[in-house]
Amino acid sequence: MDSRGCIYSGLRNLPVELRRVMQGISDEYLPLDEGWSLRQTVQHMLDAIARIHLPRLEKIVETSNPFFADPETDDERAGRFDYGELLEEMVAELTGQCEQAADWLGTLSEEEWQRVGTHAILGTHPLHWWADRMLAHLEEHLSHIRGD
Repeated sequence: MDSRGCIYSGLRNLPVELRRVMQGISDEYLPLDEGWSLRQTVQHMLDAIARIHLPRLEKIVETSNPFFADPETDDERAGRFDYGELLEEMVAELTGQCEQAADWLGTLSEEEWQRVGTHAILGTHPLHWWADRMLAHLEEHLSHIRGD
């Protein structure tokens, strides 16, 4: 499978695996290995895809070499850890975001996959690198939930 296929399937499989792993966790507020609770980790994953990664990818397609500031110093992370929603609602929204990302990425041309964006710390990379980073970030947090 090529890297695009890995990204598509990874985005589609991640929510399925998250739901499977969640079945073994009885307390969504209990801290996991990395210090965040299941609830905090899922909210962070949702924030990351919806408020950081997907908007960056869209900006790369729409703008010539957009610049992204470091999220620790800008407003990209505004609103993180808003615990107003039920956990299942957050997982459903995360599932929708992952499906939307996979569907949208599947429509992009090879030229669009090669468009670049520049981050203040991470440097300049093509869209496929940013898409892979998005998936890797989500998978890293899924790994924390599994206790890997």
